[in-house]
Amino acid sequence: MGRPGCAGDALHRVAALSHDLIPGQQRAVIFAHFHPDGEIPAYTRRLIDFLQHRAQRFIFVSTCLNDVAASSLPDSIEVIVRDNVGHDFMSYKTGWQRLGELSAYDEVLI
Repeated sequence: MGRPGCAGDALHRVAALSHDLIPGQQRAVIFAHFHPDGEIPAYTRRLIDFLQHRAQRFIFVSTCLNDVAASSLPDSIEVIVRDNVGHDFMSYKTGWQRLGELSAYDEVLI
């Protein structure tokens, strides 16, 4: 298990909640990210890898993402880099706005 409170620990909690998709089910993920150096640590990558294969749409919203980290994400992930204003809540709001019509999804994980 990862460090308490980190994505490694969160992976175990998400695994219990996030099942594979039922055929025809639509799931989206909104992922809020911040790292002071703009990196994506290994424990965060494991969580991203786990979630991206369980959703049709993945929106990654960051307030600090360097070019190397951004280019390392799969093309299937929509990346938004925004100003660091409004804490995590603004990242989630930004992701919700990008999703568009929420009724198109059976489930949205944040």
